[in-house]
Amino acid sequence: MTEEAAYGVYFIPPPELAHQVGLAHLLLKSSFGVEAGGKFMPHCTLLAFIHPREGVGEQELISVLDQIIPQHKAFSLEFSLETDRFIRLQLEKKAGLMKLQTAFRRELWPLLSEYGQNKRSETGFHPHITLAFRDLPTEPGVLAQVEAYCQKLYQNFPKTNLTGNLVQLIEFKIGEEASWDAPDYWKTLSWRIIKGYTLEALFPLPS
Repeated sequence: MTEEAAYGVYFIPPPELAHQVGLAHLLLKSSFGVEAGGKFMPHCTLLAFIHPREGVGEQELISVLDQIIPQHKAFSLEFSLETDRFIRLQLEKKAGLMKLQTAFRRELWPLLSEYGQNKRSETGFHPHITLAFRDLPTEPGVLAQVEAYCQKLYQNFPKTNLTGNLVQLIEFKIGEEASWDAPDYWKTLSWRIIKGYTLEALFPLPS
């Protein structure tokens, strides 16, 4: 099933971390041809892909986010590099991040179509920032090289005094012949930032 558009709500990492993640995406593509993780901005998914029910568009989504965002504060960031199944920065489940994701899911869920609700079925939230996923090499030797490469890049990632305060609402589209259910949907993916939000700072930052 292909929808005209789908949407997503994302936490965007701070510039110093986004810089290193974006650089990793470029290097993985140029060195190993691994590019799925870099098809759009460095991000942590809060709720996606949102396939809205009939009559619901971006203005309705914006109205919900406009109500949610002022109720939440910025949060501190801690993460580790994980390489099981795919390569990612696994974010610690800080209270501020988890409360934000819970609010988005609670308020946006009723706006999803039946397909959208089935597609985004209830699962545990494991906040992460992807370095590589769908097109990781399957040949063991090359995969080991990619993992070692990411370990080396990770050594230069900033890991202290990081604050999460950026949220974006994004619109996604895929090619007419593509399907959201296909593992290679990302190959024809295009995206557009609809609206950005900045969470209010709180000092000291909550854990």
